[in-house]
Amino acid sequence: MKVFMTIFLTLITLIVSSQLSNAEVDKRMLKLPNSQTNSISSIAKFIRENFSSDSNKIRAVYFFTAHHIDYDVDNMFAINFNETTENKIEKGLKTRKGVCMHYSEVFNALARQLGFESYVVEGITKQNGTTDAMAHAWNAAKLDGKWYIFDATWGSGGLERGQFIKKLDNQYYKVRPEKLVKSHYPFDYLWQFSANPLKANDFLYSRPSSNKLKIDYEKLLKQLPRLNEVERMNAAVERMEANGLSHGIIFDRYTHLKQTATILPYNEAVADYNEAVRKFNEFINYRNAKFTPTKADDQIKQMIKAPRQLVELASEKIYSIKNPEKSSGLNLEGLKSSIADLEKNIQEQEAFVEEYINTKPAKRKGLFYTRTVTLFGIPLTK
Repeated sequence: MKVFMTIFLTLITLIVSSQLSNAEVDKRMLKLPNSQTNSISSIAKFIRENFSSDSNKIRAVYFFTAHHIDYDVDNMFAINFNETTENKIEKGLKTRKGVCMHYSEVFNALARQLGFESYVVEGITKQNGTTDAMAHAWNAAKLDGKWYIFDATWGSGGLERGQFIKKLDNQYYKVRPEKLVKSHYPFDYLWQFSANPLKANDFLYSRPSSNKLKIDYEKLLKQLPRLNEVERMNAAVERMEANGLSHGIIFDRYTHLKQTATILPYNEAVADYNEAVRKFNEFINYRNAKFTPTKADDQIKQMIKAPRQLVELASEKIYSIKNPEKSSGLNLEGLKSSIADLEKNIQEQEAFVEEYINTKPAKRKGLFYTRTVTLFGIPLTK
């Protein structure tokens, strides 16, 4: 019994000692060599080697992001909306400057590298009862089965007389969503993590929730990884519509998201269609050469199967666009018509290949003398 108690107490001591205070985590993170701050993987490696508990690891992520990056006052209004996630992370790490999108992407990449379920959240913010004139980005991450909000941008310091003053602020570290929603309102109500999310006007006018919706946000979050990018955008658009679009920044984000959800699958459909045309014309050239040099029957079938698969992908993507944003200016009906024409031509050649394969080898050459087949169309531009 005494031996058991000794072992038990030893284990408790080890567990307690492995859990560091925030100040101890911060102090240890200051020892991270500058040579290891240029990549997410090297930073994550340092964190793994120095901290064992998830709570210490997420603290290390928050401290690194808030401490490493200074707010880029000179470019706070020069937002590049076409900047890729990779470029945002690279700028935040290497220049040690950025705005909210750089802070949030660095935090998100680090958290995910360490195994946390983490997301970048975008929305509007309010300070001293006044709604800010610009959109903002922060993070949501899951720790010990619960969701918390992290805003490393606001946690890194603040502006005084137009100058950024570095000062770590723990008000924005590991905050329960229902508390921070008073100042941070997500465009998509999913990120409120509430069964009764606040509507846009309730946030803007500091009123209690008037939302009649009952949201199973846990179910929606579990479904999220199974959705492709466009499906996630369309789901967010529907939730934004349900929660109100009265504020200009919210409406602008809604319009941009809806437009992107139209343009993205359209561009992908065009790319698949163009590749299908290329593959189909390769087959036509081979047919007009009377299938020389000789290929096995299965190889010939594969040659016409390749454009078939691509044109089916293009069709699936173009018909996935529901309620397209009118301002996108895309020729959806024209692309649908071109896809249908190509499908018809492919079907004709599939029939020819089937006839060729079912014909005795000695008589196959005679099938080529009926007519020469012309190439199909020209590639489309996006």
